[in-house]
This record gives sequence, C-alpha cells and structure tokens, in this order.
Amino acid sequence: MKFNWKWFNEKYNKHKKRNTIIFVFCFLILLQIVIGIPKVFAVVDGEPEIAVTLNTATPNPAKASDEITVNYKITPTKEFTRDTKTDNTDDKEVVFLLDKSRSMTQSDKIKNGLVNEMVNALIKDNNISKVNFTTISYNENVKVNEVDPNAKDNNGAAINYKEAVGNSVKNILGEANSTKDTRNLGDAINEAVKFFNKNDEKDSIKNIIIISEGEPSDQIPIIDTNQYNVITLALNKTSSYVNDYSKLKEWHKALGGSEENYFVSSAAESHNDINSNTSTSGSDNGEICKKIATRLDDINYKSYSLKGVKLNFDLGGNFEPANGLTYSTDNKDICAIDLPSIRYMPTSSTGGKSKYEYEGEDFEVSFKIKPKQGKAGELKFATNGDSLKNYISYYINLDNPVLNNPIETPTINVLKPNINILEIEPANSFKITNNVVNANTKITTGIESTVELSNAKVTIEHITMAEFIGKTDKLNGKYDVIVIGRFVDNTSLNDGNYNFNDYNKKDNDITDRKAIEIEDFIKSGQVVYTDSGIINCNVDTKLYKHYNATNGTSNQNTSNLINENPVTALSVDNIVTAYMNREDKYKGLTINSINPEGDTPYTEQNQNDVGSREKRKMIFEVSSPDALNEEVTVNLYLDINGDGLFKEEEIVKAVENINLDNGSISLKYDMYGEYPLFLGYLDWKLEVVRDNNIRSYTNGSVIFRKLLDENPIPINVLQIDTSNTTALSSNGKNAYLDLKNNTKFQNLVTDTNKKGYKMTITRKSITEINAITANSPDNGPSILNGQYTMIIIGFKDSFPAENFTENSLKEIEKFGKTGQGIMFTHDTIWYTGGIINTSTSSKYSIIRMFQDYIGQSRYNNAQNKNKDLQENVITHDNDKPTITDKYKEGATTWSIGNVNTSESKIVYNTNKALITNYPYDLGDTIEVRRTHGQYLQLNLEDENVVPWFNLTNNNGSTNTSSNINQYDVRNNYYTYSRGNITFSGTGENSRDASEYPDSEMKLFMNTIIKAERGANHAPTIITPDLDKNYGSTTKVPITQDFNFDTIVKDIDGDNVKITNITVNGVNLLGYVPDNIYHNSGFLTNITIKKDTLTEDTDMIIRIQAQDRKGAVSTKLYTIKPDKAAIPLILPDLF
Repeated sequence: MKFNWKWFNEKYNKHKKRNTIIFVFCFLILLQIVIGIPKVFAVVDGEPEIAVTLNTATPNPAKASDEITVNYKITPTKEFTRDTKTDNTDDKEVVFLLDKSRSMTQSDKIKNGLVNEMVNALIKDNNISKVNFTTISYNENVKVNEVDPNAKDNNGAAINYKEAVGNSVKNILGEANSTKDTRNLGDAINEAVKFFNKNDEKDSIKNIIIISEGEPSDQIPIIDTNQYNVITLALNKTSSYVNDYSKLKEWHKALGGSEENYFVSSAAESHNDINSNTSTSGSDNGEICKKIATRLDDINYKSYSLKGVKLNFDLGGNFEPANGLTYSTDNKDICAIDLPSIRYMPTSSTGGKSKYEYEGEDFEVSFKIKPKQGKAGELKFATNGDSLKNYISYYINLDNPVLNNPIETPTINVLKPNINILEIEPANSFKITNNVVNANTKITTGIESTVELSNAKVTIEHITMAEFIGKTDKLNGKYDVIVIGRFVDNTSLNDGNYNFNDYNKKDNDITDRKAIEIEDFIKSGQVVYTDSGIINCNVDTKLYKHYNATNGTSNQNTSNLINENPVTALSVDNIVTAYMNREDKYKGLTINSINPEGDTPYTEQNQNDVGSREKRKMIFEVSSPDALNEEVTVNLYLDINGDGLFKEEEIVKAVENINLDNGSISLKYDMYGEYPLFLGYLDWKLEVVRDNNIRSYTNGSVIFRKLLDENPIPINVLQIDTSNTTALSSNGKNAYLDLKNNTKFQNLVTDTNKKGYKMTITRKSITEINAITANSPDNGPSILNGQYTMIIIGFKDSFPAENFTENSLKEIEKFGKTGQGIMFTHDTIWYTGGIINTSTSSKYSIIRMFQDYIGQSRYNNAQNKNKDLQENVITHDNDKPTITDKYKEGATTWSIGNVNTSESKIVYNTNKALITNYPYDLGDTIEVRRTHGQYLQLNLEDENVVPWFNLTNNNGSTNTSSNINQYDVRNNYYTYSRGNITFSGTGENSRDASEYPDSEMKLFMNTIIKAERGANHAPTIITPDLDKNYGSTTKVPITQDFNFDTIVKDIDGDNVKITNITVNGVNLLGYVPDNIYHNSGFLTNITIKKDTLTEDTDMIIRIQAQDRKGAVSTKLYTIKPDKAAIPLILPDLF
C-alpha cells in the first residue's frame, strides 16, 4: 500500500494555519486495468462506503488468445463524520535513524527526548501498542536494533514493550561514537525500507525520523516517497535557529518530507529544546521532541481505515484468471482480488474538536482475464440476481462485514473464429450441415452460406472424392477441419459401368498425392475426422491403406486425427467444439488484406483505355485480427503462368520474422520491374506461415492493361488440321472448326486484340506439316520454333492423328520442349484397346509420343517418358490393376464401355484461374456443342494436371440420360492443362447440326490465352527506330554507318541473348553473336558499315534472339539506303 505524503502535508499545513489539526492520508494503488460504468453507493448511517467504477476492459473486441486487462476505479465515499479519538484503529511504525558519527555531541539529550516524549508518551500500555519502534544507528556503518513487540522473557512472559524500546534507544545512544565523521544516511534509509518491507502485509503508517548533527556523506537513495512520512531533526553546531545543513534539508525534501516536518535544534539554548530531563530548567525543555510526538500521535489517531477490502467475481464459466485474480474456492469461476486498506483522512471539523468530515483518495486497480478455451462471441461474467455474483466486500470493523454492494462487470466481444470445414464423401450426398433439413432433404456439392454460431462463424464445403482429387486449392490454409466421410447413398448417380455411391479402387478413391497432403495437415496439428467405415472399404483402396485404424500410414496416435463412428452422426457443434478446444497454436489465422486494384476491368466503353505503370506497383496491407504474439512469414505468390497451382517457386516475395500482433504490414512488389511485358489477368495469393507450418491464405486477382509505350503481345497460332476445309459456317454436321476463317471466332480475335494482343492464325494440314518437317534433323531446335507461339492440333471428330509422320511428331515434341504452348483437342488421343506400347496401330504413335507429357497416363506403362517436356519427373499411380488391357492402360469408364453413350452439352467448372476468367468470365457451367467423353484417364498423382471443365449429364435431350458424373475429373474431363500443354474437348462435329455456342468459342479463346500464358514465350525484339515503319521500308542515309539500338525482352523474365544478325542473308560484318545470356530488357547497339550499304536497294535485316529455355524469335526489317535520307539517330554533338 502506498501513502501520498505530499498530499497529506499540503492538507496538514493548510489546516494548521487555520488552527485546525488536519491530517490527510491518500493511497495510489496501481495494480492494472479494464472497462467500466460508474456505480456510486450512498453513505449508510454515517459509515463509509466504496464506489466501484468500471473504467476499461482492453482489448475489446479481443482475440481468443488475448489477455484482457480489466480496470476499476475505487472511490471512497466522501462527507461522513467520525469521532476521531474513539474510532481510529490504525497501526503505526516508527524508525529512528540516529547519527553516531564523531560529530554527534547531543546523544544524552536526544536519548531523554526520544524516551520521555515519544516512546513513553505513545506506547499507552506497557505490553500492547499500536506504535512499533525500531532504532537504526549510522556512521560509516549501519546497525539495526529491532525490538519484537511479541517477544517473551526468559520465563515465557510477554516483555514490557515500552521498557524494552526505551532501553534499546538508551543503549544505542549510550554507545561510543565513531572516530570518523562519516554519516552513511543513505544506507540507513535503505535499511529502514528493508525493515518496512519485511512487514509489508501490515497495514500501518510508516514513519522515518532522521536525527543528524551534520551533512550526509553518501548518495541519497531512491525510494517510493509516497509510502513514508519523513521527519528530520537537525542539531545545529551554531547558535543559529536557521538550518546549518543545506544538504540534509535537500535530502529531507527529496524524500517527500514537508517544510513543517523539518525541525532545527539550536546550540544557543544548549539543545534543551530536545532534552526532556526534568532536572533541566526552562519552559521549552524537550519542546521539539514533544512536537514530533504530537505530530505522530495526531497522525495515528486522526485517520480511518476500511480493511479486508476485496472485489469478488463470478466469471460465469467464460473466463479464467490470467494475472491479479485468485480463486476464492474450489469453484474455478469464483475469484477475488485483495485491495489495500482504504484510508480516510479528516478534512474539517463538523461537531467540535473530535468530529471531522473524512475524505479518501481515489485509486485504480487492474487484473487480467483470458477467455476460456472454446469461448467466443459476447462473453459476460455471471449476472447479479437474487444472490450477488460480483460485488465489493470489506469490514467497517471486525464484527460488521459489508458484503452486499454489487459492482458492474464488462461484456467482452471475443472475436469469433472463422471455421472452414471440408466434408468429402464418396457420392454427391453429404451429412455435415448448418442448415435445418428433414430426412428427405439431400445435401449436395457446394459451399453453404456462412452461419454464425454462438462461438464461431462456420462455413462448410461439400466435395465428392471424385472431384476432390483434382482440386488445386491447398488444404493447409483454406480449411480448418477436414471430414473424410463414408456416407453410402444408394440413390446416387451411376457413371457408366461404375457405381459412385461408395468408394472403389479404380474410379472413386483418394490419390496418394492428396492423402499425403492430408497427412501433412494432420502433422501440423489441425483437425481431421475419418469415418470408421473406411476400415470396411475394399482393402485395395488407397483410403484403406492411408486411414485404416490398424496400420494406416497417417498419424494414428494423435488427438487431432479423430476416428468417428460413423461420420454421418457427427454434428457441426461436435466439430466446432473439437476445433475450439485445440490450442491456439494449432489453428489457422484470419487474414485480412487491402489489395492492389490494378487497371480498370474491360468494358465496351473503356476497351481502348491503356494501363498505368504506377498501378503495377502492387501494395498489400496485411493484417490478422486473431494473430498471436509470434513471428510468422508472409509469402506473396503470383500465378504468372496461369495454371492456378501457386507452387513454392511462384513465391515472388517473402517477408520473414513478422509479428502481425503488432498491426498490419505493407508488402510491396514492383510488377513492372520484374515482368514489364506482362498483360492481362493475374491471380495472386497472400499466405501467412506459422513456425509449425500451419498456413493461412487469402487470394484475389487484378487486371493489367497494355501500357501506352508497349507493343501488343504477339500470339502466332499454328492450327494443324485435316485437309478437309469444310467451313463451320455451313451449319451442318461434319463442318470443321477453321479458326482462321470462322467469322464468330475471328470476331473474338478482334475483341481480344483490343486488350493488347496481336493474334494471327496460320492453318496448315497434317500433309503440309509432314512436308515441312520431312528433312528436319534429330538434334537442334524445331523448325517450327521462332515462327509460332503455339500449336493447336484439331479440330475434327475422329481426328486422323495416325497421318502424322514420325518426323512431324518429333518436331512438335521439340517445339514443346522449349516451353511453348501445344493444344490437343477432341479425339486427337484416341485409344480403342490393347497394349499401347506394342500395338501396331498407326493411331497410337501420337499416344506413345505424348500420353505421358499431356497427363493421360495414370499408370506407369512401358511407353511412358516418365519425365515431362522440361525434364521434370512425372509421378504415376503405383496401384495398377492386373486385369484387362484397358484397365492396365488406364482407360476411362467410357472407353472400357462405349464412349458414344456419353453425350453432353453442358460442362461444369471445377477449378478457377486464368482459363475460366479471361478474357471472358465463363461462370460455373457453359454450353458446348454436343460431345462425348475421352479415352484415357488423367494422371492425378501428377500435381501439374489441372482439370478445368467436366462433362455433365445434361446432353440437351429430355429423352435420354448418359449417367455422367460431372464431378468425376479423372474420367469426364472436357478441358484441362498440364504445364505448357492444354487439352480441349472442342472439335466434335458429327452430333449437332449447329454452330458452336458463343460460350464454347469464348472458352476456346480463353484456352488459347491460357496456353499462351502458360507457355514459355520466345523473346520480344524491339528496335525503336525501325519499329516505327515495321512492315514497310525505312530509308537510311548511305553516307554514314547505320547505327541502331535493339532491345530484347522476355515476358517470362527469362535471360535472353541475340544469336544472329544477317543483312541480305549474310552475317553482319563485325558482329559477334552472344555466348552469354543477359537479363531480360538488355540493350545492344548494332552498326551496319556504310561500305556494305547498296543505294536504292532493299536490304533485309534479320535479327534472331533466344531465351535460356531455347525459345527463338526472329524479326525482319527492310531498309533502303538513300543519299537524301535523314539520319534516324542524331550524332552525339558533345
């Protein structure tokens, strides 16, 4: 307890001048903090009461992990009167600090004054005292002489305390003084503080009386001046009545002593004013000691205390003490905080000498609480009702406890966590729901609207296993709880010859890749439920292998992997409780971000607007409302290639050792500086990673338009089709899609080119390609490289891929190995049975060459390359069946049966990224020309295989049904991609006598843009002075060397070099091709000597560049030397 002596002395001095003895005690108790609404209680029968005001509760709103500081203001009630001589019960402690240096000459007189005027006067009873004395002597040393008031004599009887104290003072002052004139008063004060601290629990007024005949020799100590009443007696060596010791007085003030409490004894009267020996004559004998005694006596008897003060709380089961509160009983909700005694001081007389009005000083008290595990929302303490739950208690006296004064308590808004639950079931029928459903209601695939429960906000996503194995979203960071169920719904749709109402090895099973991802989710400490029924699955399934309770490969001995019997009995409340009861370190964080806006999206009205370079400076403000006090890593991913995968290598910026509990961080990325030629739609992902690998992320997208000073991005498409040129506009069956001449598609080309592209279509037949590639070498770049951005093979039903020569296929393969785009279409990969590797069918040549590259080789068969076009290892499904050839080769359900029984006119979107959103936003389903399923299953153990659209059961007819499971990404794919290869089901031309729907043409345009984006791009060659007249002839002066700058950029950011420059087919004189690669955007100066220029003759400059991956681009310029031509580049005059 702290007592404000400065405040007391002001009160004392004020009322002394008015001849009124006033003493004021004040206590500032700072323990710690929280919220409040004032509540003041009236004085009852003249007794003091305490008003308790709720100040603050911070933070509020609070996170579940926060410690909440609750702060109350304690206000003693004013203006009650007491009889001060009768009712005071305060204890008092007095420490005498006695100078025993060589200079002390008045020991005898001090001894008489202290014993007679203080000890004997203030100890009213020989054995019982409210005033305890201790003596400390000081010179170069410090000696403590403590008399225990509870001590016993040798006979076990209580000592005569008054006599014992008097003897202690006499003995010390009777000892010989030091031979040195050293006064370590600072050390003596520190010993006094130590003495008081030993009895800190004692509610008493603490007094330090300094007696000195000289200046202090050491340093003034640092003490809490509010706790002690300091009185100083200076014994002057001179006859002056003014203080002789300036330093001693400075100490007195610094220690909180008042002017009135500094006494000076003069040598003029032989210091009789401190000597109370009755044999000495004089009216002022011992006067100073009497004044000090009176001062102490007044302080003792003029204060009033309330003791045993407590704030009592019932936390209502919502909180637990964190600091400052202690449990009052075995009930862990009942807590209390002990307050110091509340001391009142008189302010004025109201009814004679012994009647005073009393006043106490306000103070504040704080404690900390923490939400109990699993608690969120608006949390309160227990409510005061017929019985008090939250109240202040104290004693007016020992026989009169006051327990009935209620106090206000805070309401804390503990932020509800967002819990994202994923339920996976074998069929399109689910059980975990927030919605009220009856027995006949079927819960199907999709995301339920977020429901706000009492302690959480819950979102549930339902996905069938058949779709789940093809999803690109990372589990760690998107979901908080995963439920792997086994709800067998016999009403579910059959797909061909295979039943999707339950798990089965071939078509309705988890992949090893997805199972490992879930295992990593478990290892990070996050919650996974598995249906106990999985153990009854076919033992050949991967589900059984990974999740059976006996020897499954997933962690079995962990509390966060819960085997539920069965999952169908699981409720949302069960899941939320399990999640909320996990330690906070095992939970994901909520990520908020203020995101870059990019350029304005395209509309009819603004399609000619250009982009802003400034808006390519991407700035994210990242925060987390439930972040803990920990260091995390923040990663920014950019999906530059448009595949939607967000791999580790796509992290463009990582900021480590960030504490989001301190607020938001700003993450900046200069898109223009890193990818100056980037154009169009860009997905991004912000991820926060905790040290236990629990991740949380948010994502979004921006549009970047072409900048004013940039050239359009060229997309030179080579369409390889059959020799049949029947136009689609014939509006009949067997009409093929000719991209170059189809009016509807060319309108889309025009519209897309407005967005910053320059798309051109070249159409060649298989026969023409065979001729072009007939003499191509086995080694070296493809002869197609440098001419085209991408190759499209199609479009035709029963596409005659068997007509490709081996050389043609090798050239297409070499083109793909540069990373440039290839698109396969409907029926280009046509498997009808048998073992592919040994088949003599010519149609299997293209399968043997490309099956593994394009992700249609589920199992590892002899024809597999086992590496992709960029030499990355391809992972396959190791559980290959041993039955028929079609099973071994990974045939689709349709190919095992009859693909012609699968018909669809609507396709369903299963993943979203560039291909589904740009240049056209396609939605969740789109109409296509009637088509059928494909022949070989997708290899979904390969993470690079990304399904985009699947066939559905909607075939445009009300009379027939194909029983197509639209969620089955392995068998019913329509469009998917793998790296720089894209597959589109577009091309069926024998089932509908109608044109392709607009939506399908837009999907095809999106697919071209995706293929272009996902491909490795050949470098861009820019020659500013010649590009002004590109496509025509530029005149140059013949009288001087022709100098010009060439810049080589790469949209992918790859390193580049110029490989060759020729003039009219002859290597440029003096130019040495680069042997090293340079950063994208490097500039080189090229000089054509004037001696090599021929007047009035067109001369062709050919510049060829290459990126590190081998993609080649060539640009041709025509110049004509002329005497009258103005130089394109002015000479440097300086």
